[in-house]
Amino acid sequence: MKKALVLALAFVLALSLSLAAQEAKPDRVSGTVRSVDAKAMSIEVNMSQTPSAVRVVLWDDKTKVQVGDKPGTAADIKEGMRIVAIGKFEGVKLRATDIRVRPR
Repeated sequence: MKKALVLALAFVLALSLSLAAQEAKPDRVSGTVRSVDAKAMSIEVNMSQTPSAVRVVLWDDKTKVQVGDKPGTAADIKEGMRIVAIGKFEGVKLRATDIRVRPR
């Protein structure tokens, strides 16, 4: 009886840990492009929720860029465009895996 109870508890614990790991969402920055630095591969973004707050989004060769409904490149990103960047924060900077741009 004790063995069955221990096994059942172990199963429930393992299941809950795997569900918690699956629920982790990627980090996200959305707002208006303030500036683009191609050499540093970075974008300064005025945040949608707090326009006075500025976040830095970093990209690399693996970052997927979508402009409207078409594939694009980081060179397509211009000041004043609205973007949503998804990735992982490295300190206060977001390392983007995907950037979606809405043309002006």
